[in-house]
Amino acid sequence: MNEKSAYIQNLRIIATIIVVLGHATMLYDNWGYINVNHEQSDFFMKMRYYICFVQMPLFFSLSGYLQSYINSLTIPSPVYASLVKKLKRLFIPYFFISCTFLLVARLIVGYIGWTNITIEGAIENIVLMKYDGHLWFLVALFYIFVFYYVLSCRLKFTSILVVSLFMNLVANYVPDFMHLNDGFRYFFWFNIGFLLFKYRKMNEWKILFGIVLAIVVILDHLLEISSYHYGYVLLRYVYPMLFLPLIYGLIPMKLFPLGNLLDKNSFAIYLFHIPFIYILFYTLGDQNPFIVVGLCVIVSLVVPVSLANFLRLLNLQYLIGERKYK
Repeated sequence: MNEKSAYIQNLRIIATIIVVLGHATMLYDNWGYINVNHEQSDFFMKMRYYICFVQMPLFFSLSGYLQSYINSLTIPSPVYASLVKKLKRLFIPYFFISCTFLLVARLIVGYIGWTNITIEGAIENIVLMKYDGHLWFLVALFYIFVFYYVLSCRLKFTSILVVSLFMNLVANYVPDFMHLNDGFRYFFWFNIGFLLFKYRKMNEWKILFGIVLAIVVILDHLLEISSYHYGYVLLRYVYPMLFLPLIYGLIPMKLFPLGNLLDKNSFAIYLFHIPFIYILFYTLGDQNPFIVVGLCVIVSLVVPVSLANFLRLLNLQYLIGERKYK
């Protein structure tokens, strides 16, 4: 395995673990989608605070980084063929998880929007992509690829970046029907991934970004910048812009232990982890926060890997977005 391949695998692993941590700690951030008693934890509330600013910009920037990497290796496929491939890769897992694990977990724990729901109501939620939790990412990512393929046929990257920033700024005014507004919001971060790939060799900047990030975190802690009217908007851009180059710059070129296993199953981990976190919150939410979060992380890594391998054994890996190999 070459270093570039190992680096990208490590990126996917780190992004996946950060998202899992973000979801494993959401119980301690005034999260009210499941009615469950739990202890308060300032530590995990603060951890969740910082993760929330970076986890989705990181995930979408990684998609852009990988697309830029692929573009550097191969001639792009026709737009129609590329979109059909993305449609299968993203929406088959979306409806598979929505109709099985996520549906069952939400009925068990009484998730908001799913309590005392009729069959017709459940079908409406699934078809219209309402109350779909973490799966919104798949829908938004498909929109983003549509934007990217269409615009890249007509505009240069700099123009696309400017357009994506404008789309980000107006996202709150875009209808949230089937997550169209999320596609607008995160297309900008997808394009930031292209920038990170372009300037990937400038790792010496990571020291500067680290220093500036430390200063911003300290100021935010002392002055509570995010509590001001425009503070949250400012930090929504400042934190990711500082965190992302730092994360990309600190990722080692040597593959992490268990790297092949975790990278191969990173998408499966994303798909499967939330239903099990819901059930752990529901059954163990009143326990020590460190026990709850620790179990959530362990279960979120172990169980999805096992389920993914089981589906591969049955030759059903297409249900989690993987191609069927002969």
